[in-house]
Amino acid sequence: MLKKLLWDWIPQRVQDNLILRYIGFFKIPLVNFVGLKMVKRDEKKCTLSMPLNRKTKNHVNSVYFACMTAGADLTAGFPVILEVLRIKKNIVPIFKDMSAEFYKRAEGETHFTSEQNQEIKDLIQKALSTGERHNIPVIITATVPKVLGDEPVAKFTLNLSLKVKP
Repeated sequence: MLKKLLWDWIPQRVQDNLILRYIGFFKIPLVNFVGLKMVKRDEKKCTLSMPLNRKTKNHVNSVYFACMTAGADLTAGFPVILEVLRIKKNIVPIFKDMSAEFYKRAEGETHFTSEQNQEIKDLIQKALSTGERHNIPVIITATVPKVLGDEPVAKFTLNLSLKVKP
């Protein structure tokens, strides 16, 4: 009870970043290595940021495409992780395929945004009710707000596949 009261007292953004650090420490070390952080999350939208620094930039001083892929992966997967933690069911998320379109170089802190949180929750409920594997394409848009505003630098489409494990 006290643990829940203390957790509810912590602001949502801090909670989200603590969960990201946990994932980075125990599950996917690349998360901490590239410095992904939660910018904003609500019922519809999830936005993570990645700094442009020595660890994430390439030879032309923009975010390396592998790091951008990691940002897209976590942006699409984070709502699934939160919902699985909330409902306490053994759901296995995987990405079956991915496509990416790169428009411009990401020459600054890059934000990855998905606006499909509700669709992902609905997919989880569908997987729970049927017990079968279900898929949904999740679209992630990458922007560099301090340099290009809302103009996208890349767009990722990840095919999220969920199955309830017995």
